[in-house]
Amino acid sequence: MKEKKLLTMVLVGILCLGLMVVSLPSEEAYAKPKVIKLKFAHFFPPPARHSKICEEFRAELEKRFPGSVMI
Repeated sequence: MKEKKLLTMVLVGILCLGLMVVSLPSEEAYAKPKVIKLKFAHFFPPPARHSKICEEFRAELEKRFPGSVMI
């Protein structure tokens, strides 16, 4: 009886270990992330101070996240 119980526990352990190995993330999960494309809109005319601030904000974001964020 104890041998059956032990065999069952070993088989369940092997099955759990196999499921854990199969569920590991693939190489794609560690690949370089895709480019995030964002849209930024405002209602101010181009010469307005707010419009220039928005443009500086966009440029700063693209500078801080080179190649991964595009606005």
